[in-house]
Amino acid sequence: MPHWIAAQWDKNQILILTARTKKGKTFYEKAVRILPDMETATKKTEDLSVPSDDEVFSGFTLETVKKKLRHFVQQERLGKYDTVVVLGRDEVEVRSMLFPPVPNDELPEMAKFQASKEFTEYEHTAALDFVLFDGARRDKKHILASILPKPKQESIESIISSAGLNLQRIVLGPCESAKRFATITVQQKTGGAGKTTLFVEIGELSATLVLLYRGNPAFVRTAHFSKSVWAELADTEKRQFEKPEEIAKWKWLTSEFKRTIVAAINDVPSEKVDEIVLCGVGEHYEKLLKLLTESLATPVSLFNVWRFENRDGEIKNHLPVFEEQFMPLIGALTAAAAEKPNTLDFKNPKHKPENKNNRNLMNIIVVAIVLLIFLTTCLGYYRRTLIEKQLQTAHNKEQQLVKATASSDQHTFQESSLAEWKKGNVSWLKEIDWLASNLPSSQDILLTNSLSLTSPTKGNAVMTFSVNTRGTTVVPQLEQKLRDDTHSITAPNIKPATNGGAYTHSVDKVTVSIIPPKTQPRGITAKTSTQQPAAKTTASPPSPISEELTSTTTSEKIEPQIPPLNENSNENPEDKKEEKQEQPQQKTNGSNNVNSQNGNGGAA
Repeated sequence: MPHWIAAQWDKNQILILTARTKKGKTFYEKAVRILPDMETATKKTEDLSVPSDDEVFSGFTLETVKKKLRHFVQQERLGKYDTVVVLGRDEVEVRSMLFPPVPNDELPEMAKFQASKEFTEYEHTAALDFVLFDGARRDKKHILASILPKPKQESIESIISSAGLNLQRIVLGPCESAKRFATITVQQKTGGAGKTTLFVEIGELSATLVLLYRGNPAFVRTAHFSKSVWAELADTEKRQFEKPEEIAKWKWLTSEFKRTIVAAINDVPSEKVDEIVLCGVGEHYEKLLKLLTESLATPVSLFNVWRFENRDGEIKNHLPVFEEQFMPLIGALTAAAAEKPNTLDFKNPKHKPENKNNRNLMNIIVVAIVLLIFLTTCLGYYRRTLIEKQLQTAHNKEQQLVKATASSDQHTFQESSLAEWKKGNVSWLKEIDWLASNLPSSQDILLTNSLSLTSPTKGNAVMTFSVNTRGTTVVPQLEQKLRDDTHSITAPNIKPATNGGAYTHSVDKVTVSIIPPKTQPRGITAKTSTQQPAAKTTASPPSPISEELTSTTTSEKIEPQIPPLNENSNENPEDKKEEKQEQPQQKTNGSNNVNSQNGNGGAA
């Protein structure tokens, strides 16, 4: 259930009207009239030549209005109601303007352009609104325009926001009163909609006159009086308004009505004003009605707006004092609650409407851009996904290639190692046989790890192993047996063995270097080979090269077998020599043949 509040103030009073909407109808609940405090209204200074901002000579200021309105909202416990502020005719400028017969959509821009020449307080920041009416010239567009300067609008917004209300509209009060009267006339079917009507609201020292032509305001004027109308009417209880001398005393009032009619009738096609309507009821208005009827030739009538409004709450049975003064607030709230535009609204002024074709074109362009961005994003996402899959496939292939390369490198390294090992000038089978023959017996020594054979490209070939020994005296024997003209042994480090049992000491690393034989010049070699007897040649130990040639000539596959040290530990070295001499005669003959060929080749 939406709630609304309308407020109007000047230096003499503050008017507040609250309403709520229910089922499309507007119900008015509170109508409050706040007067200034007596102390504030009569305060004066001793020296009038020195003005002060803190001193108030009469009525309300913006600060006191702000305090009073905030106090009312808090006292009545009103929420953040939607608010309409009603302005009087004296607070704004109102002008009539003529324009060529242009489309109505062009009028807002043309009115702003013309306003700088028509209004004295116009600035580009001022709010400008207007109402279109049928003027006297059919070939022209007639509007009734008004402006609200930016500072005044900001002060109004400050007052409403300080009270905790929600400002929705800022309207011109006399136009709202006249528009509400025209609407009710149409609803009551009294025929007033087609008439030219002068709608009048009378105050204490002024009167606001609005000329209505075909239901729209065409002219607005405020007439100021030198004396109070109501005070004069209160003093005429015994006077007879029918007498000519009594009517002449009210010439100051009737002349204002005639002057307004003459000024306003030039702006409308009508040649005369059909009726004058006074807003108000009561004894004083009855007297004023009688006086104006006798003074003017135009029919005069009274209008009571409260007869046509729905009332609830405090004002359901008792109307407020000076009930006619709430007419502008009623007109403003009725249109706002029904969500209809007000006649002149400075908060929501008229603007040039957007071109629908351009707007549709812009919408199509925006949709196309959004669709293009969406498709581009989808395409980018698809391409990114595709590239990620390709990268993953390439990564997997790379990993496979890395593994294949590593395996190939390993095989290459092994092949190169074998090739280098084969290139070495060492007969490893013979060297292993020599090592097995010269090691001490297994009672004195025990190999603790495998035999390592190294055939580097540079330097001597090396045999490396570790042993445990019975005591320290075995080590010198080991060195003595393994050291000869073609072998050298590195002095090992002896230390106590751990968990060696009967073998009390250990040698971590025994290194035996194979020293290659020195090569003699070719001439000396040939001479020596011719003079030496064949038997001595046969008995000499074969060189590594001759050993390889022997293996190649005989085409025998030699599979060396190193006998275990434990089996050879009890054998006599002399027996080993006999076993060597008992080798097959075919091998010996083959070796002798190879040696003979080598000797002959060297001599040649």
